[in-house]
Amino acid sequence: MLTLTKYEKLNINQWDRLHKTSYDLKYPEGHTIRDQKYFKNKKILDFGCGNGVNFEFFKSLKSKMVGLDSSEKALIKCKKKKIKQIFSIKDLKKLLKFDFDIIYCNQVLYNYENSNIDFLIKFFYKILKKNGIIYLTFLNKKSEWYKISKKVKNSDFRITQLNTKKYKIKKYINWIDEKKLTKKIQKLFKLIKTGYFGHYLDKNDIGTNASYTILVFEKK
Repeated sequence: MLTLTKYEKLNINQWDRLHKTSYDLKYPEGHTIRDQKYFKNKKILDFGCGNGVNFEFFKSLKSKMVGLDSSEKALIKCKKKKIKQIFSIKDLKKLLKFDFDIIYCNQVLYNYENSNIDFLIKFFYKILKKNGIIYLTFLNKKSEWYKISKKVKNSDFRITQLNTKKYKIKKYINWIDEKKLTKKIQKLFKLIKTGYFGHYLDKNDIGTNASYTILVFEKK
């Protein structure tokens, strides 16, 4: 199954620290709401569910959500919301018993090395129904974060240090090549949508603009 590298583990530790302190999303992101047509009346795996922020939204669309996250602190928050079906990344194998309509993987892939991204794409294929959907978003190189990042030796990651008024974050980010990823995924899936969105992590600080890519694929 998934074998985590040193830097991937450091990312998980960072998410644990964030969820323990200030990081607590209250509403689904705008692109999720705009693309709600993909999430209506579905069995959804929220891969990287965080604090379970999407649970009530998906429920309002008459969908059932299964959540998975790498952060144990995030999963504690999910339990407090009484989300019944939640799993740790350590329990990935347990998802093989499911048959999902859609896998929602929002701002997650860039936390992994390329070899593990390849593994996850193949794993998603196994647990999706015929014509099932994967909905991916990830940071792209138009982000100001990329400009202040530095290559990590012998890794797919670049290290980014944010020192804003609101956040003090050291992140290992895999700045995914959209074209290369799309080419790989198209061996198993058909591309049905490409999109982009962005925001400022802290509007009072220069250098915090983040730009994201949306890729939506349908299982062949």
